[in-house]
Amino acid sequence: RPPRSTPLYSSAASDVYKRQIDIGIAYAYTGSMQIELITQHNDAPSMYMDFQNTQGEGAQHMCFFPSNYDAAMEKLLDVGMTNVQDGAIQGIRFMYLSASHGQVIEIADFDEKRQEARNTKITTALEWDGKDLIWI
Repeated sequence: RPPRSTPLYSSAASDVYKRQIDIGIAYAYTGSMQIELITQHNDAPSMYMDFQNTQGEGAQHMCFFPSNYDAAMEKLLDVGMTNVQDGAIQGIRFMYLSASHGQVIEIADFDEKRQEARNTKITTALEWDGKDLIWI
């Protein structure tokens, strides 16, 4: 299935990324690791476009799902990471943060229902026998 179009409203500290970003996201799991493929469908300024224009294709960031999103966000900002881009997709808050050397991480705020759904997908991926394609 091709990635579906998802409107992303960014509210980063920088005014550069304040336009609506139209992206498609495809997910896959290998064990407990979720792999996310992101493609941008418009030319709105975003860290996705910046990465594509400077680095080309490749791994851009790693994401973590802290049990306390607000506390994790405050701690990361307190230790000197910079808010590169943040927003919400379908009610899921997220923030991309950059260290002084340019490495980017993402934190995402999953409520209990979404975390349970993620755990179900992880279990399905772990139990997959490799014979038939599954959509999760």
